[in-house]
Order: sequence, then structure tokens, then C-alpha cells
Amino acid sequence: MTQATEAVAELGRVTARPLLAAHHRVAQAALLQLSGRNVEALAHLEGAAAVLYGVESPLADFEAARIRARALMALGHRFEAEIQARCALLIASSQRWPHRARWARSEFGTVDETGAGFRRLVGRLTRVILDAGRHTAEDEQLLTIAIRDAVQ
Repeated sequence: MTQATEAVAELGRVTARPLLAAHHRVAQAALLQLSGRNVEALAHLEGAAAVLYGVESPLADFEAARIRARALMALGHRFEAEIQARCALLIASSQRWPHRARWARSEFGTVDETGAGFRRLVGRLTRVILDAGRHTAEDEQLLTIAIRDAVQ
């Protein structure tokens, strides 16, 4: 871990270019996450959003999504972690990085690429809301549209 920390610090000394600054921020978040400071890693990535959005770097975005997925999983936020894992997989697939797509699948298990898990969640939430008896006809119509959109 000491060598990794030193390497990230060295990268920090050459961040005059926005692309290097973006990768430096992602590397810092990775160190935080690896040291078990998951909340701080997520906050660091949130704070780095302007830098990350300011450059077009699918690699930095891919790594940031993986770090978010790891941190969220460690914090017990499985659904949100799966969303980030899907983001990493989507980036890898769209960039034609089969090796990185394999990394994401291997690290996060079988990622639901079809969105079926999301559709199941929407269905469960709909039943809970409708079963609670606190809904209007307009609520039912909006939920029906949301479910239809999720399924498509």
C-alpha cells in the first residue's frame, strides 16, 4: 500500500493537464476505498465530478464506476453498487474492452445487463404503494407508465 500511495502522490505532482488530474483523483479515491474508507472514497469521487466531466476519459469513468461499486457494496448498498457495476460494464462494452468487461463481471459477479432486476424492483415498489391503499387513479397511471418504460 505504501508504494501505491507514493505512486499516486507522484502522479499528483504532474497534474497540470486535466486528463492527468482526472486520473489522479480516481487513483486517490481508489486508495481511500482500498484502505476501507468507503464513505470518503465516494465523497472524493463526488468532489471530483467537475474534473471527471471536464475531460473525456472513458478509462477514468470506468475506474470511477468500479470504485463506486466496491465502496457501495462494502457499505451494504447492493442495489446502488449493481448500478455502478453496470455502468462500468457498459463503458467497457461500448469501448470494446473485452478484458475490462471480464474484470467487471468477475469482480461483481453476474451483473444483470438486461435490467430485469430493476424491473423487479419497480414491480415490488408498485405493489407496496398500491397495497398501502394511499393512491389515486393518477398514481396508478404514472406507475403503469414507469413500469412500461422500465420494461422497454
